[in-house]
Amino acid sequence: MTVVRASLLIGLIWYLWHLPLYAADGRDFSPQFLSLYLVNTTSLAIIFTWFFLRTSQSVFFAIYLHNVSNYFNLFSRKLFPPLADTLIDNIAYLIAIVLLGILASISLVRLEPSRK
Repeated sequence: MTVVRASLLIGLIWYLWHLPLYAADGRDFSPQFLSLYLVNTTSLAIIFTWFFLRTSQSVFFAIYLHNVSNYFNLFSRKLFPPLADTLIDNIAYLIAIVLLGILASISLVRLEPSRK
């Protein structure tokens, strides 16, 4: 399996892993939320894989990135409450994450032949 495919699979597993947590919190499972969250987790999985491979396979750094992304979301919602959960906020965040995911994918594909 290629690195990008493995990352997409990890993103899907990550997505499924967190759904019960959101259900317990009473999150509305609208089709929009579910699809955007799937794109978010798969994009982050690719980005985290890129960092994992670029840091000599440091699991610590991947855990650190996960915490940073969680706290960034928490603090940005606390610091800018009018923007929390607005459409423009979600779209801007998603565009940034998808673009970074695409760039990480391109880099991983270029890295792949040298890993064999």
